[in-house]
Amino acid sequence: MGSGSELGEGGPGGSAQQALSTPAECKKERQLGFKACSRTIIYGWRPSGRCCGRIRATHPECVCPLITPKVASVINVDRAIKIIEGCGRKVPHQFKCGISAPKNSLELLDLGHVQERGLRHQFRREIVLKQGEIQDLQARVLTAEADERQRRSLAGVYLEMEEET
Repeated sequence: MGSGSELGEGGPGGSAQQALSTPAECKKERQLGFKACSRTIIYGWRPSGRCCGRIRATHPECVCPLITPKVASVINVDRAIKIIEGCGRKVPHQFKCGISAPKNSLELLDLGHVQERGLRHQFRREIVLKQGEIQDLQARVLTAEADERQRRSLAGVYLEMEEET
């Protein structure tokens, strides 16, 4: 795959001297990236050559602010890193990606922490689903017990009627 560029080095050639992107340039980069990689993002398809080119050319400062805790909880961070690295762009160990903090400062977010939060969110959803299944089963048991009591009661009434005749 060639040497590739490293995230955080400023761009396609990895030149640290390259100026930071303007908001308009970042918006354009994000639009081009989504257009080139939409099938990868939405359907989980392998990235096309065009998508990989966009991944290699996109500036991290244009994408990182979009990785909010909410987004991080729904994406598979490991898969995203594998896609980025599969396209020839290195993701340094312990790479941090920024989110906008309440005071408009840049808060650094460790991707490992993001993944952990995503897993916790996934496990919470699974627990809630299991709790719902348990409640459903409990309701079924209560219904079955009530049906059994009613059946016994009806059987008792029937036996009493038989004895009277």
